[in-house]
Amino acid sequence: MLDDGSLLNDGSLLDEKERARLLSVWHETVLEFLDGAAWAPLLTLSPVTVLTAWNPHGRTLPESVNLGRDRVLRAELQARGLEPVRTRGSAPDHASHEDGWMIDDDPDLAVSLLRRYGQLAAFRCDGGDREVLWADGRVDAL
Repeated sequence: MLDDGSLLNDGSLLDEKERARLLSVWHETVLEFLDGAAWAPLLTLSPVTVLTAWNPHGRTLPESVNLGRDRVLRAELQARGLEPVRTRGSAPDHASHEDGWMIDDDPDLAVSLLRRYGQLAAFRCDGGDREVLWADGRVDAL
């Protein structure tokens, strides 16, 4: 449990009201991937998961700390033989964002990484469909 008692690493203390609030916010998230030197809409032909190491437990960290966490996540993904692709989740007005990595969809691995990096959830995308994979393994459509 976190020091304030609010939730566990697996998100299991999130009540339904808080999950619904987060889903409403995340429904508006603009997902993009880095295509060469430009950001492009994330549209996939096969299932993928988008993970971040930024702002664990929804707590804003300094950018330098987030960038360091991001480097560690990328190195871990590469060490597992994956080829992560740079992604970004942004507010609709692009006023804020979190960088992350797109990998082939592997829910068990994703849940393990969510817990290790203190994340509540990840995006799963397949074609135009998007879902949220929570750190407790639950999946909700967006």
